[in-house]
Amino acid sequence: MHRDEMRWSNAITALCGAIAALVLLYLLALVLDSGRVDALSGQNDRVRAFLELGYFVANIALPIIAVAALIFARGQIQEARNARRAALYTNIDSRWSEPRMSRARRNFFKIIEDFIVEHGDGRPISEYLADAANYRKLQLYIAKQLSDMKHNAYMRFESIMLLIDYLDWVAVLWKRGLLDLDDLDHLLGLVFVDMNRLLEAHFESVRATNRSMHNGKMPDPYAAISELAAAFQAHYATRQPPAH
Repeated sequence: MHRDEMRWSNAITALCGAIAALVLLYLLALVLDSGRVDALSGQNDRVRAFLELGYFVANIALPIIAVAALIFARGQIQEARNARRAALYTNIDSRWSEPRMSRARRNFFKIIEDFIVEHGDGRPISEYLADAANYRKLQLYIAKQLSDMKHNAYMRFESIMLLIDYLDWVAVLWKRGLLDLDDLDHLLGLVFVDMNRLLEAHFESVRATNRSMHNGKMPDPYAAISELAAAFQAHYATRQPPAH
């Protein structure tokens, strides 16, 4: 049996034990009330004392056993959750390092390189893109290139969509409460925020197309990505973002 499954099995067993202990205590309380003690002891003081002692010991021991079982079950559940979360982080990291993801990143950043070649003014990229107008030009350029690729270079388009799907997958896991923002920050953090910002015009274009085709009833396909990027930005507002 897988370790995670064993932890859940142990937790369920412990919970059942706690419930059983409480039920047994309740049954003893019913059986050993004053009237039934007299009936069971047959007016024998020694038997009566023995029954009352047994009830006294059970009254102390069974709640302790129940509490211990609950504490153990809670620990097993927490360990199972931690193990599942660790497996998710490992999966996130391994998928990011896959050859096809490396190829997707190369295809995406090739668009940025082409933009700098066509529109750059000789300044370093970081300085050039620090200008909000230039950054917006880049966003629009990326959106147009992706639109053109969809019709003229579908393999490259599909590769970059794989990158976007990855971002959405991570964002959905976070939104479901399966990932912690602090831990996720060390894996993607600023990379996620930057990718969301670079793809902003493309996302806007897709949303506009969906609204026009579905009368505004189509849910936002990139809502989770936007929410996680906003959460990262709010997170960085209270502390220094990590260096990547």
